[in-house]
Amino acid sequence: MTAASNDPLTSLTVRDLMTEEVIAAAPDTTLQEAIGIMVRRSIRHLPVIEDGEVVGVLSDRNIRVVLTEDEDFARRRGSSWSRGSVACRWWTSSAISWVS
Repeated sequence: MTAASNDPLTSLTVRDLMTEEVIAAAPDTTLQEAIGIMVRRSIRHLPVIEDGEVVGVLSDRNIRVVLTEDEDFARRRGSSWSRGSVACRWWTSSAISWVS
């Protein structure tokens, strides 16, 4: 075995480390609901899924910037923050199912 094969940067793949049961939200999930999901599940990134496709990722940094009213960020992103009912769901490589 060579030193290179022991190096996790070259020997591991993303599949080896990825989370398979991903917690996700729909685009119409409110920011308040998304924060609640992230806090309850102790996660910092929340994929946004619509029609089985990832359409974006909400991060704790996105939330911090909005809550501190960063005007430059708001201008770059526009006023596209989602409003609506909760639509949190578990997303796996094989299926999407709803969770409360």
